Amino acid sequence: MDTNIWMSKAMETIKGMPTHKEFLVKDLFEDVEWGALSKGDRQWFGKTFKNAVKEGEFEGIVFIGEAANKSALYRKES
Repeated sequence: MDTNIWMSKAMETIKGMPTHKEFLVKDLFEDVEWGALSKGDRQWFGKTFKNAVKEGEFEGIVFIGEAANKSALYRKES
């Protein structure tokens, strides 16, 4: 898994989202693409993405808590 490629894909998807849209990390990728990753890679990328959001690397994206399925929930603010 190339983290830089996945982060770039995530950013491109986020750019196309409407403001105030709530999402999970898996929503940023096609089902086939996300499903092809191992569970460990999905978890690792989720943690990496969450840390990047908290550190301000994704401007306008905020972590808003935990979804019903225990995944991190985010919102596009701007």
